[in-house]
Amino acid sequence: MTDVREETARELAELQARIADRVSAAERDDVRAWNAALSAGWSADELRKIGFAEPDKKARTRRRSTRKPSTSTTPSATSEPQSETSHEG
Repeated sequence: MTDVREETARELAELQARIADRVSAAERDDVRAWNAALSAGWSADELRKIGFAEPDKKARTRRRSTRKPSTSTTPSATSEPQSETSHEG
């Protein structure tokens, strides 16, 4: 049973990678065609009127940096109310 699950997970990962590659290639082709039409003298409005939709803008992905410990902000936020409480008490 474990072997079947592992093999299925591997096949699924491969399929997802192939699909992602296809989508990326199609998006690149769409951007190239749009830019080629603009370079050929078409305006964005003209292209939209004939049904050639502008390619979706991809959100830029940021590289993940290593997280800095958030302990410097958390203790200061919690220590202030505690210090106020100790003064009142």
